[in-house]
Amino acid sequence: MLEALKRQAPASTADLARTLQMTAEAARQQINKLADQGLVQADLQKTGGAAGRASCGP
Repeated sequence: MLEALKRQAPASTADLARTLQMTAEAARQQINKLADQGLVQADLQKTGGAAGRASCGP
């Protein structure tokens, strides 16, 4: 997940899910865990039907 974010950050959870061949929900859960650890910044609020976005770093 972190490597995918480094390559394409900021990235939507849907984009990360596609890249990593997982569901958007699984990607969102992983982003939440990484954000809780301070490894990524996550904006998981949906805006206009779009998925949340995440980027590396605090």
